[in-house]
Amino acid sequence: MPLHPEVLSSLSKPMISHRSNEFSKIFTETVELAKRIFRTPHDVLILPCSGTGGLEAVVSNLMSPRDKVVIALNGFFGDRFADIMCAYGIEPISVDINWGNPVIVEDVIETLMKHPDANAFVIVHNETSTGVISDIEEITRAVKRINSDILVVVDAVSSLGGTGIRTDDWNIDIIVSSSQKALMAPPGLCMLAISNTAWKKMESTSLPRYYFDFRRIKQEGGRGMTLVTPPVPIIFGLRKALQLILQEGMDNVFQRNMVMRDMVLKAIKPMGIKLVAKEKYASPTVSALRLPAGVSSQEFRDHIETHYSLLLAPGLGPLEHDCFRIGHMGYITPDDIIFTMSVLERALKDVTA
Repeated sequence: MPLHPEVLSSLSKPMISHRSNEFSKIFTETVELAKRIFRTPHDVLILPCSGTGGLEAVVSNLMSPRDKVVIALNGFFGDRFADIMCAYGIEPISVDINWGNPVIVEDVIETLMKHPDANAFVIVHNETSTGVISDIEEITRAVKRINSDILVVVDAVSSLGGTGIRTDDWNIDIIVSSSQKALMAPPGLCMLAISNTAWKKMESTSLPRYYFDFRRIKQEGGRGMTLVTPPVPIIFGLRKALQLILQEGMDNVFQRNMVMRDMVLKAIKPMGIKLVAKEKYASPTVSALRLPAGVSSQEFRDHIETHYSLLLAPGLGPLEHDCFRIGHMGYITPDDIIFTMSVLERALKDVTA
């Protein structure tokens, strides 16, 4: 994703010690800004890793091998979260949904009713492999009605800052995101909002952790410090990016993303390109698109990169060969979408001539 000029400028600030008072002030301010994005007064941790690192940290801090964890699987990143759990000796109980479909509350309820002793429920809010967003508000509230003690874990790596999320109002116990998606900062940082219920759960979990020990990280954060050496320039960039989002107004950002999504939906129809998702569930931050029959995704993307200097994200898993993806979040404008759609149209003519 491109970076806002002010974010780029912040990355060139002179280096400072991560144990200095100056850094402590900047870091504390960044955490407070992040709480406004998460819409929670509770603890927010910033980890020096990608979103995947944050998801693994959730497993090592909040789960034990004996736990029963229900996970909704409707795409590549849900599968990845399940793989992380398996690596720690936790065999997840899956709610299997066909790729391209959202997670439906009835499917989740049915599985939880069969497993009333489940310790946690895990879901990907915005499945970027298929461009599908699920109704987290409805689902998380339903889960808590069934079992108020169950831990609700949400992967919001590609949705936080790009569409409306209310961590506390929606009964989310732990929500994970990262710096480089809708939050329009450089990659390298993960952010997590953690409820009081989740902190209590940590008192009884048994998996090993140190680098990502939430309790140690919280303790250091309480005095404006990090447990380990952070990527200091990315902290600068994240602070500036969060400031820009709040200056624009989160609702304005969300509306801009929806406008760009709808521009994509309208433009692809005459080209014979189709959404992987149904329009009703199309993500506001990323579109997964299926090429016309006979057009290779790899060749199409290579052609566009070579001849038009535009990089398209590949399809993932079973969508690898005939799909590609376009982001419309972060520092992206409608003019960028107009340009991208014109390139798609010309490139399709090139490869099918």
